[in-house]
Amino acid sequence: PSKKDKKTKVKSTVIHSTNENSPIIQMVINNLDNFVICGNTLGTVFIFAINQSNKSEWTLCKTLYDHQSEIVSISFNENLNIFISCSKDGYCMLYTMPQCHLINSFRIIDKSFSNEDKENNNKIYYPNLSIISNSPLPCIIVYIESRQSLSVFSINGHFIKEAKLDFRIIPNGMKKFTVSNPDTEEEDR
Repeated sequence: PSKKDKKTKVKSTVIHSTNENSPIIQMVINNLDNFVICGNTLGTVFIFAINQSNKSEWTLCKTLYDHQSEIVSISFNENLNIFISCSKDGYCMLYTMPQCHLINSFRIIDKSFSNEDKENNNKIYYPNLSIISNSPLPCIIVYIESRQSLSVFSINGHFIKEAKLDFRIIPNGMKKFTVSNPDTEEEDR
């Protein structure tokens, strides 16, 4: 079979194995090509093990129901053996791999960015893109389009720093992103 046929078969396997009426909208495969983590519009996260002798065979290992809203971002850090899933209600959940134990969860709201008491400090933000970094110290970097910023949080969910951007990052799900600046044309990175 061609590469296209294999991709179609794998996609069908994921949708069939999840047995839900909610489409998979986020997916990440680790570099060792032995785990796939998916999220759907209901907030369910699925972890599949990839059969190493037949990569088109995936086994559903774990289903996580910690989120109450659509999964908007999933990221995996193999050096730390952890992954993060973020949902549209602003919650970020950090798990161990491969056990999928919940390490921490935090919610990105207005007061996450400042110690000041604000009148409207419960506005919810959700990351359009999340990355777990391990250099120089483990941290979570999120892109929040509605704030047009990159924000850094500790693994414990404490806000560290925010950098405002004069461009947009548009994740396209293929380990690439598009940078959009009103003064220039879009380009893929």
